Amino acid sequence: MRISILLIFSLFSFATLCMSQERNADVASAKADSIHKKRPKIGLVLSGGGAKGLAHCGILAAIDSARLNLDYITGTSMGAIVGAMYASGYSGHQIEDIAKTMDWLEVMRGADRYQDVSIERKDDYSSFMLELPIENRRIKPFTGILEPQGLMLKFHEVFYPIYKTRNFAQLDIPFRCIATDIGSGEAVVLKEGSMPYAVRSSMAIPGVVSAVDYKNTKLVDGGIVRNFPVRDVREMGADFVIGVNLFSGLTDTKDMTTMLDVMMQTMNFRDAVDLQNEKSICDVVIEPEVSQFSAASFDDVDSIFAIGKRKGDEFYPIFKQLADYMHDTYGVPYSEPLKRMKPYSKKVKIDEFEVDGLRYTTKQLLWQNLDLDLGHSYDINEINKAFSRAFSSGYYSNLNYDLVPLSSEPADNRVSLHCIVDERPLSLLKVGFAYNNFTSAAIILGYERKNMTSKRSTSSIKLSLSESFRLRALNRNYFGELHNYYVDETFQFNHFYVPLYNGSQKGFSYSYKHIRAAVSGGIITSQRSDAQLFLGYDAYRLDTDVNGGYPNAMTGLVNNFFVEFLHRKNTLDRPYLPQTGRRMTHDIYISTPPRYHHADYVNQTGDVDDKSKMVARYTFWGEIYQQPNSKFILNETVGIGATYGSRTFLHQNYVGGAYAFLPSHFTFYGLDVAQKNIPTLAMARFSTTYKFVGELYLSAHMNAAVTFRNLDYYIEEGNVFKPEKVIVGGALTAGYNLSVLPVDFTLAYSPDYKFNVFVNIGFLF
Repeated sequence: MRISILLIFSLFSFATLCMSQERNADVASAKADSIHKKRPKIGLVLSGGGAKGLAHCGILAAIDSARLNLDYITGTSMGAIVGAMYASGYSGHQIEDIAKTMDWLEVMRGADRYQDVSIERKDDYSSFMLELPIENRRIKPFTGILEPQGLMLKFHEVFYPIYKTRNFAQLDIPFRCIATDIGSGEAVVLKEGSMPYAVRSSMAIPGVVSAVDYKNTKLVDGGIVRNFPVRDVREMGADFVIGVNLFSGLTDTKDMTTMLDVMMQTMNFRDAVDLQNEKSICDVVIEPEVSQFSAASFDDVDSIFAIGKRKGDEFYPIFKQLADYMHDTYGVPYSEPLKRMKPYSKKVKIDEFEVDGLRYTTKQLLWQNLDLDLGHSYDINEINKAFSRAFSSGYYSNLNYDLVPLSSEPADNRVSLHCIVDERPLSLLKVGFAYNNFTSAAIILGYERKNMTSKRSTSSIKLSLSESFRLRALNRNYFGELHNYYVDETFQFNHFYVPLYNGSQKGFSYSYKHIRAAVSGGIITSQRSDAQLFLGYDAYRLDTDVNGGYPNAMTGLVNNFFVEFLHRKNTLDRPYLPQTGRRMTHDIYISTPPRYHHADYVNQTGDVDDKSKMVARYTFWGEIYQQPNSKFILNETVGIGATYGSRTFLHQNYVGGAYAFLPSHFTFYGLDVAQKNIPTLAMARFSTTYKFVGELYLSAHMNAAVTFRNLDYYIEEGNVFKPEKVIVGGALTAGYNLSVLPVDFTLAYSPDYKFNVFVNIGFLF
């Protein structure tokens, strides 16, 4: 698993790097010789530095290789996390292995994990760039942009073996870390309580990561006041101090190019003055050459690890000489890094459940969302999954916990599950941006209000402000003990300008307006699947932008009532560029005979109620994503659609093209938007994606479809069921998964429809 812990604090603490090369192995020996009346105590200090702090692992691995026993450790921010792990019993190599398997982006996100979001909430997941909580008709202030829920869960996983140790002096190596009191600006030395909360407090960069409540104040990153806490390890009793410093001084003005650079520079003002004093009371100062990296350089972790290893190898002779001296002179045993982790219970038994911070929801609702049972035993992964699931219910902006032991006896694994909750305000204002060739640039606005129509309701409105205006108003009421039943009232309005084609040539465009009003009932069969039954009304207004005659260009108004059954399943790991999982949809749509108020030809007007029959449509869509290794993603997609009784209208058939802007739309690479209007089809697509660096990727797509006429053409008219046409196409897509604002460029080609170029930024409405 990936260690979210190392990424988050890294984005927020910047730190330092200088090296005192005047001190070497002779200094270590001389210092120890000067104190031979008593057994000298050895302390280690690890500074903050964000991603650069991963260099600490190489130093710790060299200490392990030398089998040097440490007596005390202090750290700040990234140094606090790495130091706390080492003090808890992890070896330097183990810490590095955990860091290498971390998904840094996932851990840094303060949002619900897409996999854990309940199926009925997935459509709007991450479609907004900014969500602003509204309280008392004002935007609620926040102490940081990120609320790293995933990071805290990773901290609980990593520090689970020491959950019973509430006094950090009782760890394998006594430990302290530094945070800053945001009220007084003074350092707070954390040496007891919950280790996850301690290290989380030490890496809370102001304005970036939210502050942590502590007694009657809030704590933020300790790097603001003491990034290199040497005096603290001296106060613990260290006679000989090894300091690892990653702060290379203030950044030159010309090198500050981002808001984060400026923020980190202001945080380092005090540390720049304090650094020389702290270094002067070290006996050995180690300064890995990581100044070329930033606190957020998690794409360069391999290079940072390598630098730390080289520096560790350089200082290994000092560590070895010191370990031998302590062993030979004072009988201090050599350390055994792989045996330092103390035995611990793999499961805890939850005997009590307490909650702090509730205002709008209830303790019972949280317990139901967690889906745990009192008196039962759980391992840390099961507990973390429960909290990830509950957090994804949408009720909480922050949902953390503490396992409080009910007994100090090693064999007694009973705990009180103490939850610390920060609820989302009842109202949220949401803002997003999107662009593509079809809808052009759009500002996406949303407003959500909970408990407006009942204590279990969510009401929302969503607007897309662009040439293609869209609106959706939704009111949802949940029922059942576990909120697994819901009733929706929905109103939608869409206005598109849809081009019509004659082969590869554009003919003219429809002004296409669609109104839908529906009531539906849904059942959540699992967190990742549901079923809905709709009763509703559809109305479509079609107008053309030309005056000349165009065969089969129908204009006017079409309306009908409908019933629809929809079944969805979604196990994808993320909404954009999924890596693993499946998505499947079954959709059955049946309408009353549509009423056509139209002109059959553009120049002829009239109000004709055509003789028509009911329209029926069945759609299946299935996708599978696999990741054979860290670089490649494979995707297989199949689609089947069949219509009965439809005319040539866009809303009745399957419209092929680049973007899925209608319910009956399918994505086919090689077609332009709405370039093909198909009554019945079967299609398949295969895509492979290569990830270059981070989330920069290139995808290749190949798809083919077999098209047919309406089913009534074969059933009622007795025609032989055979394909009308086979179409093929392919595309190359280059893009970057920029979380809430993904960007991609696609070059598509079909032998029948030539080349098309598409640009997409953000999420579709």
